[in-house]
Amino acid sequence: MEQIVSSTLQEQLCEDDMIFAVHNDVCNILKVTVVEAHKITKGWVRDLVDKPDPYVILYIPGSPNGKKKTKYFDNTASPTWNEEFTFILDPEKSYELELTLMDANYTVDRKLGVEKISLTDLNFNEETSLTVKFNEVTEIILKLLLEVDDNPDLRYGLSLCNKEKDFRKKRRIVVKQSLKSFFPENAPLKDSEVPVIGVIGSGGGFRAMTALSGAMKALADTKLLDCATYVAGLSGSAWYLSTLYSHPDFPSKKPGDLLDELKTSVRHSPFWLLSPRSMYRYISDIKQKHKNGQPVSFTDFFGHLLGDTLLKGRQQVRLSDQREKIDHGEAPLPLYTCLHVKNNVSAKVFQ
Repeated sequence: MEQIVSSTLQEQLCEDDMIFAVHNDVCNILKVTVVEAHKITKGWVRDLVDKPDPYVILYIPGSPNGKKKTKYFDNTASPTWNEEFTFILDPEKSYELELTLMDANYTVDRKLGVEKISLTDLNFNEETSLTVKFNEVTEIILKLLLEVDDNPDLRYGLSLCNKEKDFRKKRRIVVKQSLKSFFPENAPLKDSEVPVIGVIGSGGGFRAMTALSGAMKALADTKLLDCATYVAGLSGSAWYLSTLYSHPDFPSKKPGDLLDELKTSVRHSPFWLLSPRSMYRYISDIKQKHKNGQPVSFTDFFGHLLGDTLLKGRQQVRLSDQREKIDHGEAPLPLYTCLHVKNNVSAKVFQ
């Protein structure tokens, strides 16, 4: 009886659109467009030796996403960016925009100048054009637009999204039928009695990936995997899940049927990954990411090596492409653990 009540309550929590009222605070949205620059100089002597490779860093202290930067251009004193950046601001606080002009180098980037712009005099919904001068010579053209945003980016509430609710209904049919084969006399009679079961894989690199691949094979071979609604992974086990769910033959082929392909990928000599052709591609991709203003680290290089090892021919597959694997409830919904890397948050915080 307690089990039935618990399942019914759990179902109610999932179906209710709002259990607790959540207050949505209004925020201001500042859109800054870095249009172009004129007469960027490192000094006339330095300019004779090497033309600048300029980019701009935009920083608003106190904004949760307060630091951004443009891509850089090679050997030009008058670049055209036309890049727009969005900042979230608290209406109760005063802010200023710190603009830093940088010169990109292979070793250490050089700071060419810093200017601060007060944002207190901006009018809502009126685009303001602004020319910022550096060293009385260089000019950077900006466009600023301040707006009010009262629509939250995240859905508030304890309920699941509609698409996940649809998946749960379809997957519940599979789980209910599977439980009936294991427990003919004690299987759930009502949909509300069907438990939500999850499979969780631990972290640990290739060791965790290998362990979860064996566990998933055993669960699938014994039909126990049909009792699971979710399967979650961390680190190595997430590598395995991404490899499995990105495979074009899954779930029509079971995890055990795809193990030989995974074994071949892992056994393959890693030295081909370090060939000049591969290294050139890795470095080009990472440089482009840096040029676009995104943070880069050794993880990017390791990610390329890992992707070429496990996702041969499927490196361009996106997580959204995996929706077709679960649209009809044929397989458990995969949950991947990841961290949102930020320039202003140390990685040690997550250790």
